[in-house]
Amino acid sequence: YTTLPRPSKTPSTSKGSATEGKEEGEGDEIDPAKNEERAEREEFGRDYVGETLTDEQARRLLVLIEHASTCPGRHQSAKHRNVCHSTKYLMLHIRDCSGLLSNGDVCP
Repeated sequence: YTTLPRPSKTPSTSKGSATEGKEEGEGDEIDPAKNEERAEREEFGRDYVGETLTDEQARRLLVLIEHASTCPGRHQSAKHRNVCHSTKYLMLHIRDCSGLLSNGDVCP
């Protein structure tokens, strides 16, 4: 099992943005600082009204995540190997996601 290096996140030190002083909709540039602030303020799940996990499902998911965090991924069963690898990719995304998509939208 090899730990991948975590990408560095360089804090923004600029006092203004490329679109400062322009009316909304003016200019074609995405203001990454504004989107980053929006992602930081996001209260993920607060307004969620869809299906949720039961306590038992949540416990099983945590067991799976704990397993995948230390497993070398060499399962004999292809199904188990795929689930384990998918869980590892999910954990990498959770760890490395900046909260923004490449187009500047908040990551769902």
